[in-house]
Amino acid sequence: MKKKINYHLQIQREKSPYKSPNVTLAVLKTMKWQLVLWILIHTVFFLLRVLSAWVIKMLIDSYSNPSLPTWEAYKWSGILSLILVISFYCEHHYDHLSYLVPTYIRTSLISLIYSKVTQLSTYSLNQISTGKLLNLVASELNIFELSANFSSHALTSIFGLCASTALLWISFGPSCLVGIGTIVLSIPLQKVFESLTSKPKHDKIEVTDQRIKLTSELIEGIRLLKMYAWELRFRDMVGVLRKQEVLLMTKIVI
Repeated sequence: MKKKINYHLQIQREKSPYKSPNVTLAVLKTMKWQLVLWILIHTVFFLLRVLSAWVIKMLIDSYSNPSLPTWEAYKWSGILSLILVISFYCEHHYDHLSYLVPTYIRTSLISLIYSKVTQLSTYSLNQISTGKLLNLVASELNIFELSANFSSHALTSIFGLCASTALLWISFGPSCLVGIGTIVLSIPLQKVFESLTSKPKHDKIEVTDQRIKLTSELIEGIRLLKMYAWELRFRDMVGVLRKQEVLLMTKIVI
């Protein structure tokens, strides 16, 4: 995958030599079929879940209506079993791709950064070691494993909401719009909560950077610190930053 990303980056450089290449675009072009399959399977899973609710309704109606023949209930039971089997299959593949795709992207970006770091000048590498730089980058790229698993919901949830609205309209009529409207109107409320949590997230990033920088300086100058017995002072400074970081993380979670 790293070679494919480099290939797409090289094409961008050839087309626009005076413009910086877009890494995001190169990653999307490299993973386009995996991303399409990921979204398609998730959409099918959503639609099958909605369809299973309608089939359950038909099954209950056929079972509770004595005028209908017995085989009618068996027919809907068989359809429901088939839908559940297919939905379980889709869910399994969706879970597999939701962890596979972000991991591939993360490892490929780390590999690209490693290739770039090894091409830096000796002076630059003396300022910060290769391993330290890769550790910092890898910790920042962990967001792919933490949040990218749910990125497909941005598209598939639209289809799920439309299909659910259609099913509720068939079952309950216009009164279903009260519940659907509540869900839609909660989107601005989510935006408000997002803006409230953005400041502690930004503060946490700054505190984390300060803690990593201070810890790196402590490790690099450990001989000087021990000679002047400053290690406890630096330990307390790192502890204060860590407490601030934990406090901000708690704020974000709340």
